[in-house]
Amino acid sequence: MSSAIKELETKVVAARVAAKKLARLSSEVKNKALLQIAENLVLYRDEIMAENQRDRAAADEANMSAAMQDRLMLNTARIASIAMDVKAVAGLPDPVGEIFDMRTLPNGLQISRKRVPLGVIATIYESRPNVTVDISALSLKSGNAVILRGGKEAIHSNLALAKVVQRSAYEAGVPEGAIQIIESTDRAVVDHMLKMSGAIDLIVPRGGAELIKFVASHATMPVLAGGVGVCHTYIDKSAKLNDAVAIVYNAKVQRPTVCNGACRHRRSFPEGHRAGVRQGRCRDALRLGFPADTTGYAFAQDRARHRQGLGQGVPGADCRRQGGQIDR
Repeated sequence: MSSAIKELETKVVAARVAAKKLARLSSEVKNKALLQIAENLVLYRDEIMAENQRDRAAADEANMSAAMQDRLMLNTARIASIAMDVKAVAGLPDPVGEIFDMRTLPNGLQISRKRVPLGVIATIYESRPNVTVDISALSLKSGNAVILRGGKEAIHSNLALAKVVQRSAYEAGVPEGAIQIIESTDRAVVDHMLKMSGAIDLIVPRGGAELIKFVASHATMPVLAGGVGVCHTYIDKSAKLNDAVAIVYNAKVQRPTVCNGACRHRRSFPEGHRAGVRQGRCRDALRLGFPADTTGYAFAQDRARHRQGLGQGVPGADCRRQGGQIDR
């Protein structure tokens, strides 16, 4: 057995043990842990950014695309945003133990459904280090242990973030072993992980369409495969023009490299309104070749970033994949 596989199996066993205790953990302890994670992410941001710089230097040396490098980057603002997201999770109602869909049968028997933790959730993701924190926080809130396996492009960033998350959670009373990160970047780990149906209850791929397809077709346990980004904005001709322009501009420009950055915008504009769009905040828009009855605009801060991060934004472009390699 290779050291990488041994690491995986050892950490999955530890997560399995911790999951039984975590499932019974009180909302107060879980929320305390989440708030402590958020606080320490900001407190230790310099250490996190130093490790992220190692990944970014390697990415630059490997000629990684500008879009992928942008996804990889962590700075003060992004770490603060991640911390705020963790606080938002802490503020959500605890789903564990919630009873719903209760009904009474004709014979008087009451039947209901109750939310309980799944157990151990594993996730495989690519080059966005924020996923390390996002999935840890959501798993903790829902009472599930988690196994994290990020891409090699962000290994130093992921390890730094996971260290903060683990230390913060365990100090707050979360069972040790509930949050695990796989340090090996050996691709054999993913293949083996997908076969561990007796130990892993659910696997969540976070990345491009190819990664999701690979995991869905090889996993022996249930797979939670989300969409590949809600990246279209449809605006009805009855919409208020100023509001529509602001929404479309934000959807495209706020951060073009994310997977749900808008790729296509459609509206049946009267000719006068088309001119209004071009003259406003979106005067830098690129006119796309939509059919005669619709007009599409792709907004970007500059053409180079637009082309690198958004598949050039042409009609029919596959916006589900925006650069990067599958790291199995």
